[in-house]
Amino acid sequence: MRTLANALLEEQKKPTRKPLVKLEVQAFGHPQQSSSIQWEAFAWQRLYLGSETKFHHGVAISGDGSLHRVRLDGTAIKYSRVTSPGPASDFSQWSSGSTWGATTANGRVAIAANGDEVICVSMDAANLWRKASADNGATWGSWTQMANTRPCE
Repeated sequence: MRTLANALLEEQKKPTRKPLVKLEVQAFGHPQQSSSIQWEAFAWQRLYLGSETKFHHGVAISGDGSLHRVRLDGTAIKYSRVTSPGPASDFSQWSSGSTWGATTANGRVAIAANGDEVICVSMDAANLWRKASADNGATWGSWTQMANTRPCE
């Protein structure tokens, strides 16, 4: 029989009963480099094998279960939202252009979610930028400069 950690026991006593999850993964190498080991050992299921360039990217899942992906394609920032991710989902659709903009040649991009809120961050040579959604990524605000945040590395 397994014993529960004190943090989990305390969380279960709260009226909201928000789950506390602990996940441990021991890496055997990147899936591209050791596909037979990692894919089999952790029972990963490949849902999409696209032709996108391998570059800086991020992924998050918001409160409604939507899968949010952001990536750089050169300097272009591209975003994808899959509302019901699964084997039959279309993972090939990406938003880009004036809505998502671009960054510098050495830029980075990341995304995070907390409940219904999703935030994307990027950088240029002088500042960090953020773009936020309060409705699980259905709509997004404009890029907002976070002044005096560099150097941020």
